[in-house]
Amino acid sequence: MKTNKLLTILLLSCLLLSTDQLIAQEQLALTWDNIFTKNEGARQAFLSPDGKQVAVTARTGGRNGIFIVNLEEENSFTFLASGSSPAWFSDSQRIVYVNQGDLWTIDVKGDSKPNRITNDAETER
Repeated sequence: MKTNKLLTILLLSCLLLSTDQLIAQEQLALTWDNIFTKNEGARQAFLSPDGKQVAVTARTGGRNGIFIVNLEEENSFTFLASGSSPAWFSDSQRIVYVNQGDLWTIDVKGDSKPNRITNDAETER
């Protein structure tokens, strides 16, 4: 039961990230162009160790990156940072993620700036 509620909240949050209103969309043909140029919405979701938040990578009309969904508050999501592949620290307070080929960390409360961990040249990646 708790899993179903969690999935419902996650799906609703992803819908809210994509748009404030549900808009009927035309069906798109399965073409290379449509796959790689018209793919807005949630791509990845990672539950925090304490089960209270989800880090979601998504592309919306205005933002592309990592959003934090607070499962304890209805319709609570915040854009955190540009990047992808978030992974939680065990304390559920920070994530590590990839941005422009380097690793970064950030506090999920949003009151700190991202901290770059690596600074590799493109030829070293």
